[in-house]
Amino acid sequence: MATAEQTAQIAGGIWTIDTNHSLIEFAALHNTIAYVKGRFRKFSGTINVDEKDLLKTTVDLLIDTTSVESQAVLGREDLINGEEMLDTAKHPEGTFKSKSVQQKGLSDFIITGDLTLRGVTKEVQVPLSFNGIVTTRMGAAAGFSGNMTLKLSDLLGDGFSTNGDFAGFAVNIAPTINKNAATTSNPVWPAYASRGPINTAHVMFHDGKLHFTIEDSAVPAMFAAPLRLAFEILEKGMAHPHFGKVSGIWSGRALNDLLPLIPDVEKAERFETEHEMLMDVFFFNTMATDGANGQFGLSADGRLTLGFPDDALANDPVFQKTEEILKAMAEAMGGEFKTSFLWDGFTKRRIIAVHPLGGCPMGNSSSEGVVNKEGRVFRSASSGLDVYRGLFVMDASVIPGALAVNPTLTIVAQCLRIAQNL
Repeated sequence: MATAEQTAQIAGGIWTIDTNHSLIEFAALHNTIAYVKGRFRKFSGTINVDEKDLLKTTVDLLIDTTSVESQAVLGREDLINGEEMLDTAKHPEGTFKSKSVQQKGLSDFIITGDLTLRGVTKEVQVPLSFNGIVTTRMGAAAGFSGNMTLKLSDLLGDGFSTNGDFAGFAVNIAPTINKNAATTSNPVWPAYASRGPINTAHVMFHDGKLHFTIEDSAVPAMFAAPLRLAFEILEKGMAHPHFGKVSGIWSGRALNDLLPLIPDVEKAERFETEHEMLMDVFFFNTMATDGANGQFGLSADGRLTLGFPDDALANDPVFQKTEEILKAMAEAMGGEFKTSFLWDGFTKRRIIAVHPLGGCPMGNSSSEGVVNKEGRVFRSASSGLDVYRGLFVMDASVIPGALAVNPTLTIVAQCLRIAQNL
């Protein structure tokens, strides 16, 4: 760090940037795991120091954008020079002209100025540190270093949605039902949850702003025995003294009492086929409009985080309403409603999202989203329409909220639409 005395020794007048001992570099995160670096080999510039008031100092920089070079990957420099990025054929120069200087510490400054690339000028702020001053055989030399980060929308990471994913079961569906004081055959028995395909029909509900799609689903035959076992364990285990913790189930003596499917030649049900095991089970697969209020972030050590208001995704009203709908449907089918084992069973109120959406949502401007409708990334924190050339996002993260239906075709259609502009 430079001392106060060194800072005071910066002589007034024009200082020329020594390009032999200076670098203009850039780095971009590639595939979320590594940085790709590059630099401009040719540039020039001056720093006009106001000796009476350092904060009136000005900086001018001229960059030969055609001199860009990057790590040795075939075609990368052509890409950077091309129309989608720097377009150096039409815009061979970039400039920076300072407008103001703020001092943030003994040797730390903020330089505000206009950066022009591709013929487009944007105001940027560059944190600058004064590294000191030395005397060489060529005369006095002062050292500075600075960096800046490209701005993205303030909404980056916002709008994560589980798509209201929820699972439940109608179990113990009876062969007959009582309707209008008469016993009739149950048209949905046997249900055979183990027979595919995975979805053959669905029903949709609307409750104000909440929308629900409930599909019939299927359980692979290989999971028929474990699923039936889980139902039996929960039915007997909820009242069992050893059921306080899941670890107690697997390690305590209660285990033998809770395993009804251990082979027993005296009980024929122990030899049922997979289809017979689930002939009275119907699997509900539900999607709905949750609040889409999850927010991605980065921890201090750079790991991805996902948070929800009050850390309570399960408190979203859509899940309570989903339970009410599924319970009513299960009872109408002559069965009992059972939630997934992670919602009310081995754990409590845990959501599994198989259709994650959002985090980089579309919007009409950077105040509404991170990308526009063409998947181009906005280049400002808010209220902006300008985008970064050649920077696109095209996956489920651009969907701006829950769809309450299977989102696969919507995601594919949006990606195809974005691809037309590549």
